[in-house]
Parts: sequence; C-alpha cells; structure tokens
Amino acid sequence: MNIESTDFAFIQLYNSTLLLNSSFISTVVISLFTALLYYHKKQKRNLIVNMDKVSIDKTLVQMYGTTRPTWTLKNKIVLTLLKKVLAVPQTGADVVAAKKKMAKGLGININFMPKGVVLETINVKRLEEVNERVGLKYSGEIKADWIEVQPRKKTKDETIVLYLHGGGYVMGSRHTHRNITGKISKLFQASVLVPDYGLAPEEPFPIGIYDAVSSYFYLLEQYRPEQIFVMGDSAGGGLSLGMMLWLRDHPKYPMPGGVIGLSPYVDLYSTHPSFILNRPFDYLTALIGNEFTERDKKLTKERNFMYCENNEDAHHHYASPIFYRHKKDDFEALPPILIQYGDSELLRDECITLYSKTFPTAKVRLEGYEDQIHVFQMLPFNSLSGVAMTQVLDFITEVKNLKNLNKLHEFKRTSVEFLNGGSKKVLNNPYSIVENGNKVIEELRAKNLLIHFDKIRKSLPDDVFIGKPFLE
Repeated sequence: MNIESTDFAFIQLYNSTLLLNSSFISTVVISLFTALLYYHKKQKRNLIVNMDKVSIDKTLVQMYGTTRPTWTLKNKIVLTLLKKVLAVPQTGADVVAAKKKMAKGLGININFMPKGVVLETINVKRLEEVNERVGLKYSGEIKADWIEVQPRKKTKDETIVLYLHGGGYVMGSRHTHRNITGKISKLFQASVLVPDYGLAPEEPFPIGIYDAVSSYFYLLEQYRPEQIFVMGDSAGGGLSLGMMLWLRDHPKYPMPGGVIGLSPYVDLYSTHPSFILNRPFDYLTALIGNEFTERDKKLTKERNFMYCENNEDAHHHYASPIFYRHKKDDFEALPPILIQYGDSELLRDECITLYSKTFPTAKVRLEGYEDQIHVFQMLPFNSLSGVAMTQVLDFITEVKNLKNLNKLHEFKRTSVEFLNGGSKKVLNNPYSIVENGNKVIEELRAKNLLIHFDKIRKSLPDDVFIGKPFLE
C-alpha cells in the first residue's frame, strides 16, 4: 500500500471524523487511521511538509518544536491526517483535478444532518446588476443548501445565517461543510443558506464576492437585514468581510445584523509574522508546501495568486479586507463583527491586525483560542471548539437584543483569549503579539532565511501600509 492508493481512504476517514458524534466510534476511526499510518512507515510524512528541504522549517522546529503544550495524541493524529488530505499542488490544472478528487472522497451525496435538521438544495439567481467589472459575464444560478430545524419557528426575530465555506477560494463546497452548517442550524435554532460560490481558477475574483452579494440579496427578499448574520471560515470568513465592505461601498443597500469570521483569510499577501512562525503547528503548511521557493515557477510575475487574475486585485479590499482604507465615518456604518482565531495558526496575526489596525474603533470582538489551529471550530476532539461556537451564539443573541432595544451603540469592543480549562484572559494590547513576532522575523531575516519570502512580499504596492513593519 502506498500514499497514492490510500488517498481515497484518508479523505473518507477525514470526512468520518468530522461527522461523528460518538466518542467510541471516533476512537475506532482514529485507530483505523493509525493503522493506515503504519503502512506509510517507509514514506513517513513529518509534521512539517518537506522539512528536510526548507531551512526555515528546520530552524522553526529547533525554536518551537512541533506540538503545543495542551495537544493530546488525538490532536496530533488529526493534524497529521489533515496535512495529508490537504497537500494540494499549486498549479491551476492540478487544483481543478484535486477538487474533483476531493469532492468524490468527501461524498458529494452525503446529506448528514443532526437530528431534527433538514436539508434542501435550492438555486439562487446571480444578479447581473451587482457586476461592476467591464467585460465580465455574470449570469446563471448558484446552487445552495437551505438548512433548517424542524419544527421551524417562523418569527420576525428568527435567526438567518448566510454561511460562506472555506477552502482558499479554490476548494471546498456546501458538501464539505455540512458537518458545521448542520450543527450551526441546530445550536442556533437558525435557518442557514450555504451557497456554492464561484471558485478559482475557473471563476476567479470577483465572482465569489458577487455570488455572496447575490445570496445576501436573495435572503433580503424574505427577511429583514437585522435577522441575517453573515458567517464564514477561512476564505469564507474573508469573503464575508469583503462582502460587508462591498455593502459599505454601496450604502443604498442595508448591512446585515452582524458578520462572523472563523479564522478569516484577509491578507492574500500573507505579510504577517505568524504566517512564518506558526508553520510547525498549523495544517495550512501542507497547502503552501515549498511555496517560498517554488511559487515563481507555478504562477507568473503578473499573477501571484490563483484567486486573482492580476496582482492589483489581490490587494483590493474585497479580496484582502485587511487593506481597507477606512474613512472617518466608516465604522458607524459597519455592523458588529466577531473574529475568532487559534493562536497556533498561520493566520493569527492578520486577524489581530484586522482588529487593531483595519477596524481600530469599529464594533469588533476579537477572540483568540489557546493552542488552536486554523478553523479549529470544525475539528472533533477539541473542547475549545464547543466554547467557540457557544461564543458565536452569544454574540448573535447579544447583537439581536441590543438591536431590538435600539442600543446597538452599547456593543462593547473587546479582545480576549480563551484558555484550555475554561478560563479566559483579557488582551489589552493584542497587537503586541504581532510586534513580538516581528522581532523574531527580523532575527530570521538576519540569518538569510527569508530571501524567497521577502521576494514575494516586496511585490506588494508601496501604498499598501497594513503589515508594512513586517516588510521593512
């Protein structure tokens, strides 16, 4: 048995671990996965992708190790599994092929929903009027999941969630995320719309933004804007914030009740320290692999990002919300925002910068979670994932109550970190985490370990200032 022949088995096991609720069955699945790892003994994968070929990874492992203090054996096994499943080539043709394989492996016909939750497939019309790009044809329909609890309570205060899935803008679907969207519907007692928005390279930016806006307008035909909460993980979190900024740029349309980003991907240029420093811990490392040395061969000088057809789009605030240039009166128009991140993930610092620099006085709540990796909310065997989802529910409930009382101005801007064991601490200056990371980055730069990394980041236009201390 070799790696290629076990790809399908790995993907099926990954899908099973996300769907299972029984701790006994979960243990069986983990045991089966451990057995599969045995067959990989001669081709064993390190927790760091190609660690023996990338000097920076060797250095980081020496500095930090490859695990976090609170990780259990299950955490480590699931992390290794995710790195295997998500090790996707960077070329457009290979990504298209990988998407087809992933869709097959994840079981495109699986309709798993918690008890009392039902699923229906619907079509959402693409609205040609949202298209502002000259020469772009935007028409047709978007397939979507409509998920609701039964019996459904149709009231004027019913919570409606527009959920935008993650996948780096190139992968993922409403199928891959049913484990979390079904749970959201049940936990929140909400109806959830999950569109299959356009993905690159077949449908690059700004198709995803337009599909998100079209889906939001579809809901506005039936519900009040304050009932609707836009939520997404990873790229879906970035898309949620990008859609919010599109609405800010088109003030004739109403804002949703709130926006929720689970480890949102908001900086396509990855200009922040954690993108380097958390490489030993996060499974996203498997997706970038040898990006810093190989990326020039995969794409072109004019197109550094598969999501965007040109580099100018990549620093547009719809694609990278972190680069949003706020005006004096902008923040009053924005709805309450909740941002959650894991402190061991690659995207940690861009989430912090979004709170501290992009939206410095907006109604934003920032929540960090100790030793957690990217989109930990979707992972089983993790007590803090349950805490995080409860916090999302509390956020929605608080915002709706304040809105009903006409006291939304009383929403408190806060930043906290939730610790394993149930306690939490206030982060009085979360940006200090980024600043401390910058100091370590300078040490690595002095050792000439960031040559390829800096080469890519220097393609960032001079007028983009967020993350600039890292680039200098």
